[in-house]
Parts: sequence; structure tokens; C-alpha cells
Amino acid sequence: YTEGDWKGHLKPPLKDHIEGGKAFLNRCDDMFVIHRLIKHEEMKYKTMVGVEKVKDMDTGGKHTGLNEQVLCNFNYGLGFEVYGVNPIEVIKHGF
Repeated sequence: YTEGDWKGHLKPPLKDHIEGGKAFLNRCDDMFVIHRLIKHEEMKYKTMVGVEKVKDMDTGGKHTGLNEQVLCNFNYGLGFEVYGVNPIEVIKHGF
């Protein structure tokens, strides 16, 4: 990143940079990129998940925007939270 709070940290890899580039990209149906800013004080416990390729969009799948990755918070080792919701608690309590 060149500016903002994440200045100097690595951006998530593009789909062309993953697993040998275009050869792998042409063979897979869907591609997810999982990225962390491990040297950032606040963001090192958050995992960014982005959808880079969806082959079949007829069933409702879509790409994530360039800066709209899903942020999963590690929650101090108690399980991940996504947008402040712990999905395991939802399953346990049935909300």
C-alpha cells in the first residue's frame, strides 16, 4: 500500500501472481485469496478474504470489490468474528 493506515504493507496478491499465474487460473472454477498484514500492529489478527474468480455466476456468486475484502477477526484466539458476529455462537445458540 502506498498511502493510508496500511502504508508500506504488502497488498493481497492478484490472481495472476498465484500458483504459476494464468495456467492455474484458467483451470480452476473459483479462486479465493486469503491475506494477512502480519507486521501491522492492529491488523495482524485480522484475515482478509477475497473472491477473485467465480466461474458460475448464475447461482449468485460474485467477486469482491478491489478494496472490499471480508475481514475476519481472530477474536484473541476464541474463534473468528466476521463483521462482529461469531458464527459458531450463532450455531450453538440457534439465533
